[in-house]
Amino acid sequence: RQGDPGRSIFFVSLEDDLMRIFGADRLKRILRTFRIKEGERISSGLITSAIRTAQRKVEQFHFEARKSLLKFDDVMNDQRKVVFEQRKELMEAESVKQMVDDTRHEFIANTINNFMPPRSEPESWDLQGLRTELARLLALDMPIEDWVQQQKEPNAEELIEIVTKASDSWMEEKHKNIEPQLVRNMEKGLLLQTVDQMWKEHLQALDFLKRSIGLRAYGQRDPLNEYKREAFTLFQNMMGRIDEQATILLTHAQLRLAQQKPEGATDNADDADNANDAGVADSSDTQKQTDKTNIDFSNVGRNDPCPCGSGKKYKHCCGKIAD
Repeated sequence: RQGDPGRSIFFVSLEDDLMRIFGADRLKRILRTFRIKEGERISSGLITSAIRTAQRKVEQFHFEARKSLLKFDDVMNDQRKVVFEQRKELMEAESVKQMVDDTRHEFIANTINNFMPPRSEPESWDLQGLRTELARLLALDMPIEDWVQQQKEPNAEELIEIVTKASDSWMEEKHKNIEPQLVRNMEKGLLLQTVDQMWKEHLQALDFLKRSIGLRAYGQRDPLNEYKREAFTLFQNMMGRIDEQATILLTHAQLRLAQQKPEGATDNADDADNANDAGVADSSDTQKQTDKTNIDFSNVGRNDPCPCGSGKKYKHCCGKIAD
């Protein structure tokens, strides 16, 4: 148009999603009444008004969707604040030993109460299941059945105290020869690793929930309220899994410090194996051979024990040197 003012005309088909969802049926009835040919351009205030109405409905629909999405994100952000605050406390703490001990003690009490419910008869207790669960959580194999049989009136409270003391003793025994700071670093590192892993899995679960929660509307349920309720349940489950996984890792973990060796030194046992594999006598055998020069080897068979006293066959000891 060489710089002259121009005009734009927008065409909308009645088969377009905008019109098909918001008002196309009414327009089609009008067009059939006036016998408008298919493909013919229609310019009418009625058509323009219908398009504007449909456009407003679409914009309102997307606005509500974005607003709901922000509310979903608010739920996730609230949970993120809790997790990140807990993670910050872990990183800034000088020691997490008290937290680790409290969590383990709480798990012991909850586990025993689950298998030995209060105000229940001993015949209904799952003692074998309790023993298996304590071994899984605490790396302790305790004869629970024998203890119950020996007690006149066995109860969960007394067993909780016994198992707690045994668990504390086990943790102290594992770390008694290790520098305390190394133990504290290990505990903090495992806790942070567990929190990070469980939080990533929780975010994946929330994303799946958010993508599928809209279907609840077909059951006359508010998707946002349903999302808040189920997200809170997932969050509680995640916090429980963090405590459980951290307890299992810390009770099963073993710290082993490598022994320091002088630079260039190698393991003597490995050296001896390598020397024997190569068919070379070790230094102790060579010394024995040089000290016993008066031994008569003339009547010794190659498969006989070597007269030098090394315990090897002659062909692998002095006989090999003679060859």
